[in-house]
Amino acid sequence: MREIPLGAIEDAARAIYDPVIRTPMVRLDVPASAAGRLDGSEIFLKLETLQPIGSFKIRGAHNVIRQLSPRDLQDGVWTVSAGNAAQGVALAARVAGAPCSVMVMDTAPATKVAAIERLGATVVRATTE
Repeated sequence: MREIPLGAIEDAARAIYDPVIRTPMVRLDVPASAAGRLDGSEIFLKLETLQPIGSFKIRGAHNVIRQLSPRDLQDGVWTVSAGNAAQGVALAARVAGAPCSVMVMDTAPATKVAAIERLGATVVRATTE
């Protein structure tokens, strides 16, 4: 089991809001008679689709990349993904001023690949064969 010190969480909370926006929580009205609903319970939705990349994945990517030294960033960062994680890394790298490469499989949706490229990352294609 990995323990994360409270100080690390507090540090991330203070530093995260460069590319990350504070997204709202919206109460979901669910009838009291809905199956499985506990008396007095409420359901809230966290609207992470409002993030610049449409996903919560920017939070972790930015938190890791912001902690890298200029020396660590000089050669850039890379990831293997074809989705929201890749977009999060690409945006975090752009904010840090670091180059970013993303390896994507040839089956990746064109819309995701285009979004990764719009964020400034170099896409490296790999085949599934």
